[in-house]
Amino acid sequence: MALGALAIALLSAFMLYRAQAGAMAGTDLGHTPAPPFQLVDQNGQQVSLAQFKGQPVVVTFLYTQCPDACPLIADQIRVALNDLGTSDAAKVAVLAVSTDPVHDNRLTAAEFTRVHSLQDQMHYLLGSPSDLSPIWKAYYIGVSPGDSESAVLHSEAVFLVDKAGNERELLGVPFSASDLASDLRKLLRE
Repeated sequence: MALGALAIALLSAFMLYRAQAGAMAGTDLGHTPAPPFQLVDQNGQQVSLAQFKGQPVVVTFLYTQCPDACPLIADQIRVALNDLGTSDAAKVAVLAVSTDPVHDNRLTAAEFTRVHSLQDQMHYLLGSPSDLSPIWKAYYIGVSPGDSESAVLHSEAVFLVDKAGNERELLGVPFSASDLASDLRKLLRE
């Protein structure tokens, strides 16, 4: 019992130290410039990473028919944005790059963002395999296309890009919405 209390005390001290030190929850990516890209979103708008310079950006990779991880990622992003509050959430861009160019289209992407209550906050970015493949490669996202009977397999990751357009953090899946919200607050204050 004393050992358990000691472990809890050490963990609490570490968490307090990390919070005071300003450390982010995920893997530190330094300040490497984020690979640029430009695609069309679910509304038919041209969207580029560069247009969000001056605000933090969440970049993730999803597909609309995903039965498991993608909906969870979207829901955690929504909860984190809600936790930030309307004013701060409006200062964060959320970009989801499709990993299923065969089945993802403007209608399915719009429905995905609606179902996850992100229609006004997430740009779900679409393109052909030749449009998307270089972006997957630049962000080290492995994608194995599915067929009509199997799911698309892809790396699950959430990248945080700072106001200057630099990669700052990689959150693996699963991650907590509270960690994402906390890290976005740090980027908003910079």
